[in-house]
Amino acid sequence: MIKLKREQVLLAIVAVLILSMLFKFVYQPQIRKVVALKGVLVKTSQELREAHILIQQKIGKSTERELEERFATENEVNEILSFLTESAQESGIILGSISQRETARKEFYEDIPIDIEFTTEYEKTLNYLSKIAAFPKLLQIDNLEIIRDETVLPRLRVKLMVRTYVLFE
Repeated sequence: MIKLKREQVLLAIVAVLILSMLFKFVYQPQIRKVVALKGVLVKTSQELREAHILIQQKIGKSTERELEERFATENEVNEILSFLTESAQESGIILGSISQRETARKEFYEDIPIDIEFTTEYEKTLNYLSKIAAFPKLLQIDNLEIIRDETVLPRLRVKLMVRTYVLFE
């Protein structure tokens, strides 16, 4: 019985030695790696947050700059009126009138409505509207009214309001 206990104690000692060696040479290095990786993760997460903020700022500035470029300047309003007139003529439209209404001052821009009346066919109206939409400055098409008028058949009478916007300096 003592011999059996001695073998059990010896086996327990060997098991403890093996477990302590595994702990020291396998488990502890893995723990150190995990701690080191957590530090890298924290640092990388912070760098990603900072990069995300910078990207958002650049996107915001870029979008803001692009939008500002789409707004007209006070000097360009006459150019826009000329463009609307010339595009109508190029599209084969019989221009009745084109006039600028009173402007409305908003918080940081001025809203300039332009009334246009003309007679034409459907296809030419679409061509004209496409040219307006492709203009590099911000032109908003409002209040499109197509009227079947017996006096101008087979053409149609069209009333249109186009808005442009001018940023305050």
